[in-house]
Amino acid sequence: MIGFFLCSALAGLSVKIMDDWLDRERDGPRPTFATRLGDASLPYALLSFACAVPFDPATAVALLLMSYAAGMGGRALRDVYPSGLRGWQESLFAVIISAGACGWRLTTVAGLCIAAIQGIDDVMDWRNRGPSAAPLVRRFGVIEVAAGTIAAVLFALGLDIPRTFGVIMGAAFIWCLEALCYNVDL
Repeated sequence: MIGFFLCSALAGLSVKIMDDWLDRERDGPRPTFATRLGDASLPYALLSFACAVPFDPATAVALLLMSYAAGMGGRALRDVYPSGLRGWQESLFAVIISAGACGWRLTTVAGLCIAAIQGIDDVMDWRNRGPSAAPLVRRFGVIEVAAGTIAAVLFALGLDIPRTFGVIMGAAFIWCLEALCYNVDL
């Protein structure tokens, strides 16, 4: 379980840094890992992911690909990317690659965990920064997002208790690290 936690915390940190980097214009002056790291954000994100891989390669890859799929899914119909594909198509390819490389079970667990983490993060953003910072809550409602998050965690636990627990604890570690570094509310 410690390996899953370390893998998840480091892979999650890489995704968090990359997400902060991509959202830096939208976040404005709000302190984030990317504002602290500046131009070194992408190298540090890659370094963090490289450090995650030795602890559990399949989990690290599945978490990264499912995070990518979740990120692209939010822009599913509108945006066309440099690949020439829409967001939903890139998401689908990420899921297929994850399933081929890591198996359907691990891909499902990783996807459920990422969905749960996104739900928790959205509820925290809604509480701390308001509805404009919480697109899932704006679209579905806070109760619905919370219920979906609980369902995702329970289903993931039913498939793989140690890995799910490691991923959720890794996410909690990143939220605590962010709170300590930037004095933000959890």
